[in-house]
Amino acid sequence: AGHDVDYQMTSWVRSIKDVREGKANVLLGAYCGDAPDFVFHEHPAAISRMVFWKSPENDWKFDGVSSLKGVNIGLIKDYSYGDSLDAYFSAHPGQVEESSGKDPLVSLVRRLKRGQVDVIIKDSWVMGYFLETHRNSSGSCLLAASRVTRCMFRFRLPFQKYREIWRE
Repeated sequence: AGHDVDYQMTSWVRSIKDVREGKANVLLGAYCGDAPDFVFHEHPAAISRMVFWKSPENDWKFDGVSSLKGVNIGLIKDYSYGDSLDAYFSAHPGQVEESSGKDPLVSLVRRLKRGQVDVIIKDSWVMGYFLETHRNSSGSCLLAASRVTRCMFRFRLPFQKYREIWRE
């Protein structure tokens, strides 16, 4: 009565593309803005807490979108961070450093340590795991400020019968 799961790590862009093309069936951890054409359940399957991370020497604190003025922000290419942040990042491309590929968080943390970005934005669970598993190489990143957003698992269900089952 169970299901076999083949969980694979790929770049975010490729993950979305693979689900759209039917090469994968599920995209975990996406926001509505990542793939608005996917099928969503009305109830969230998980809560994501996006957090701005900074070096210990940086005294900046997040206090709404207006506090981002003049701040160099590292983020993962083609992720959605919620409507207001996505709009800000699009309107201020000179403040945004994007990372992509199979392990973009490693690149973002390196940029933060080198002072190439002032802050990076990442889910608190993901960053907590990263810092725990990269203790020797990650250095100190501190929580700057956070905002809570709802995150639902995103599914692309290619057959109508699965869509009907999922919506029940």
